[in-house]
Amino acid sequence: MDFISEIYEKNKKYKYIKEIHFSRTLDSEDGLLYDMELILSDFPCESSDTFTINFKGLHDIDIFDLNNCLAFAITIEDVSSHQLEGIRYKVTDAENELFSFFCNFITITK
Repeated sequence: MDFISEIYEKNKKYKYIKEIHFSRTLDSEDGLLYDMELILSDFPCESSDTFTINFKGLHDIDIFDLNNCLAFAITIEDVSSHQLEGIRYKVTDAENELFSFFCNFITITK
């Protein structure tokens, strides 16, 4: 199973955003670098069982209303063939349109 399929499978159980962390780094060679860590839980607001997805090298970031405990369904599209420099994936929330961005790397942890 590839990691995108694994994320889709895990997202069936871990549907809620428990924590979201953004970082911005100023790099002398690459300029501004944006990363995001998304910690998902299986139950809104009171779960210790989590799944973490890390996104590196974010571009064209759109964040919408994150003020509720809505379930979400992540969509990851491989756009590496589109020849966009530093961009491999387009990531969106297909359920509630909470966010949308492009990124270069995605890693997952339990």
